Amino acid sequence: EIDLEKIRLEQVRFHMDDAWAGIDYDIDIGSFLLDADEVDLKKRSVKINVLELETALVNIRDYETAEGYVKKPPKNEIDTTAFNTGNWKVTSRKISLDDCRFVMNTATRPAYENEFDPSHMDVSAINLWAEDLRIDMDTLTGTIKNMSARERSGFVLKKLAADVSVSPNASICNNLYLETNRSRIYRYYAMHYGRVPDFKDYVNKVVMEADFKNATVDYRDVAYFAPVIRQYPAVLSVNGKVSGSVDSLVGKKLAITDGNSRLTGDITMVGLPDIENTFINFQNGEIYTNKKAGYKYFPELRNFRTMDLDRLAFIHYRGNFVGY
Repeated sequence: EIDLEKIRLEQVRFHMDDAWAGIDYDIDIGSFLLDADEVDLKKRSVKINVLELETALVNIRDYETAEGYVKKPPKNEIDTTAFNTGNWKVTSRKISLDDCRFVMNTATRPAYENEFDPSHMDVSAINLWAEDLRIDMDTLTGTIKNMSARERSGFVLKKLAADVSVSPNASICNNLYLETNRSRIYRYYAMHYGRVPDFKDYVNKVVMEADFKNATVDYRDVAYFAPVIRQYPAVLSVNGKVSGSVDSLVGKKLAITDGNSRLTGDITMVGLPDIENTFINFQNGEIYTNKKAGYKYFPELRNFRTMDLDRLAFIHYRGNFVGY
């Protein structure tokens, strides 16, 4: 039996450097505070008032093993064991992280410059303030009041706030506010999946659901994760609802503009991310654009000589489109 009310730790350091196996774990904690009402192992109940973590560092390095050591190949499966099989009841009134950092390097090659590299992650200045965390059965709920962080690539999460729910079948952010270097997204975003391993095939198996209102998306923020976007510089204002997996997206009552062009309507796109082989069904559509925007997204038009496109001032299209 444990009767636990408060734990405070200061300047904790745990380092395990295993050059023989080729993996190091470094964990440093500046300050840790746990203030609890109840920790009952028999009742499987944990009630926390405050959990605070300051200046913590987790650093993981994976590298070549010593000669003669045979490293087991990493398992390619994701653990599908049900979450919280013991049916613990866990609540926390407040959780905070202050100036924490997570580093993981699992490749010997240099990190990709100016883009997110899952083999060379370095997330610093992690700050989190969350309230009313609850784990009930297989679902975690809570309210993120503010979360911020900076990634090695240059990507900055200035603020994330949302009512969050995470279960084995869905991750949902309601009342969402997301601000990055140059983008802002509001309202609602969710991911639905049959089970967690579906994320290994995100394009085909994870069904997204989003409701955007006056969202601003800057191509430079997206390009950290999809570098090809740098070919299409644009800052988009987005309104409307989007649902489906990446390879089968449906947009309803969309209104998208980059300042020069404006697109509205309902659109279904099947076949992404291979845009050359994506089937498009665009209904109740309307497009306003101009010569400048045409050259921006389709620079090959500058070499088009059948018509004098330079004489085009504005282009307005209303109607439907079905095809590739």
